[in-house]
Amino acid sequence: MTTRNWLNLALLGGVALLVLVVIYLPGLNNAPPLPKLTTLVPASITHLRIERDGAAPIMLEKQAQDWIMTAPVRMPANTFRVETVLQVAQAESHARLDAATVRLAEFKLDKPRARLWLGTTELAFGATEPLNGRRYVRVGDSVHLISDTVYFDLIGEFTAFADSALLAPGSRLTQIDLPALRLVRVGEGGWMQAPNRAQVPPETGVSMDRVNALLDAWRRARAIQVRPYVTPASAGAEPENMIFVHLEGAEQPLRFDIVSRAPGLVLARADLGVQYHFPAAASGQLFSLSAHAVP
Repeated sequence: MTTRNWLNLALLGGVALLVLVVIYLPGLNNAPPLPKLTTLVPASITHLRIERDGAAPIMLEKQAQDWIMTAPVRMPANTFRVETVLQVAQAESHARLDAATVRLAEFKLDKPRARLWLGTTELAFGATEPLNGRRYVRVGDSVHLISDTVYFDLIGEFTAFADSALLAPGSRLTQIDLPALRLVRVGEGGWMQAPNRAQVPPETGVSMDRVNALLDAWRRARAIQVRPYVTPASAGAEPENMIFVHLEGAEQPLRFDIVSRAPGLVLARADLGVQYHFPAAASGQLFSLSAHAVP
């Protein structure tokens, strides 16, 4: 056997040895897992409370599989956003300090700007450290350093936790009163055009496909953004800018005010204190039968 063959065999043996080390001795190269911020399991949490400086508390409650905002208003919540916040319970703690041995003011934990209660467990959010941008969070007698993933959700407007859907899932419409169109349910599944506030003549030759398409547009409508309600300067308070959606089993219809049609459509729920923002093109889908193509 030549010298080159012996050298190749030696190299192969060295590679095999390295593979065995990687497989059977992984602890030599892997650091131990970091401890978690809390012992809470996110899926077991059913109540959240968020407090911020100068703002009303946000309270959220899990009902069945969905989350409901109960304060400052009662409305369906953005389940994805809530569950994202819940993950902070299992955030990795990159450092842990005894709260009794540090000056909390240095970490802005003497007067936290945001507090989050996961059930009965309080998390107080302080400043960030300059090296990695991690945030100081106090839990009980400890101060932890965690990746800064939820703080800006906590200090934002309450509407960040509002569901973007105009109507609750499973809503059954019985009447929709638009500025220039009124549809009324007749019998089971039938619909008819009725006189509208703008006294616009009913559209002729309208198929049920178009009627159902408009109703489905309302059932599926989701805003690209939900913001706090702003009292309209002129538009929303006028009768021609009001929309009333009647739902089965509800004593009163839902009222939406058209705050703006351009550059984007803005519909407001003054009773909830929120505004739903849509692209301008949504006006046709929500207000007009002719905007829906017949298959």
